[in-house]
Amino acid sequence: FVLKRRDGIINYQLAVVVDDYLQGITHVVRGADLLDNTERQIWLSQLLGYPKLSYMHLPLAMNDQGQKLSKQNLAQALDLTKAPQLLQHAIQALGQPKVELDRPEVMLKQAVAQWNVDLIPHGQELGGIYL
Repeated sequence: FVLKRRDGIINYQLAVVVDDYLQGITHVVRGADLLDNTERQIWLSQLLGYPKLSYMHLPLAMNDQGQKLSKQNLAQALDLTKAPQLLQHAIQALGQPKVELDRPEVMLKQAVAQWNVDLIPHGQELGGIYL
């Protein structure tokens, strides 16, 4: 695979490996759509003598047209006046137990305390997370 384009731009694989290293990243959490890149990144990291990272890939949140919810696909911004409800929805979409509706920082603290990676749905997409 190409590491540097003809126009001098460094490709994604090398850029994220070096960036993660320079930032002292130890755990990488990315979308399931980037899973196929991970093997290349691990290989590049080993070639550069960087420490081994832990990787996790989460299913993607999709819109009702089956597109990934992202800036790339011009997804609408979330209505932050509904932050507690949106956070509750995201927590449940990730298979985690409900938390009490409260201020987002309180909800996150609760969610972290009961987080269970084994409950995260398997697959490329989260079902029913149309926000």
